[in-house]
Amino acid sequence: MVYDDTDKELGTLIVDELMPFSAKMKPPHGSGLILSPPIPVPSAIQTPPPIIVLSALQTKAGRLPNFHFYIPPKDPFYTLYRNTCLSDLNRQHIILVPKPNVAHLKIRTNLPANLLVIEVTDKRVTQYGVDIIANQVKPDPDNVSWISGRAALYCRELDRTNHQRVITANGHITVGFFRLDCPAVRPFGWTPEKLTPTGPNLCHNNQIIDFVVDEQEPYGICIKNNTMEDLYVNAFFFDNTDFAIGKSKI
Repeated sequence: MVYDDTDKELGTLIVDELMPFSAKMKPPHGSGLILSPPIPVPSAIQTPPPIIVLSALQTKAGRLPNFHFYIPPKDPFYTLYRNTCLSDLNRQHIILVPKPNVAHLKIRTNLPANLLVIEVTDKRVTQYGVDIIANQVKPDPDNVSWISGRAALYCRELDRTNHQRVITANGHITVGFFRLDCPAVRPFGWTPEKLTPTGPNLCHNNQIIDFVVDEQEPYGICIKNNTMEDLYVNAFFFDNTDFAIGKSKI
């Protein structure tokens, strides 16, 4: 449901194009809902076109997994955060927990500088030697809320699974990850698309790719769709050092 700047109900929209983290929407066919201002009639006195301000109302909240973070109870930032951030409804799935071993993130104060140190405690990340994300964060609750929100989104997307049988059934869709053979002398007209796999498949059990990067070697992903359904792939790069999620080219 969309409303104008006076809270007047204008109508509903439907999804026209679905993207990984956003969607384009349009009015249903025959609804008569117009979202763009009318084209002004040319005149001697030019006036700026009207601005239409719309707002959307969320009518149903999705079920999000909880994101846990820990602040030592005797830490100077603990009381400040509890007094200013626990009432923030936008953080209702970001939970302050009493024990560090059940947390994804740990926040503590580095004295005497009185700056915050933010550490990752999620073992899926720390097993690769990454723990401290930032060590000079000002003890500002809004700033920490932004960081915790970014970390929560990162972990939710990292945990995302698809339960459709066409995706999960063994053998229907296979994933391969290979080193690619790059010629030392590239002939005229050669393009990266002509790289060919070399060596064994580095993807184990169709799920886990575990390897040490050789910066001199190119790598490629091979996805085979053995179903009768169309498959549209989105590949993302998850950066454990700053909770960034970027698009990867495949």
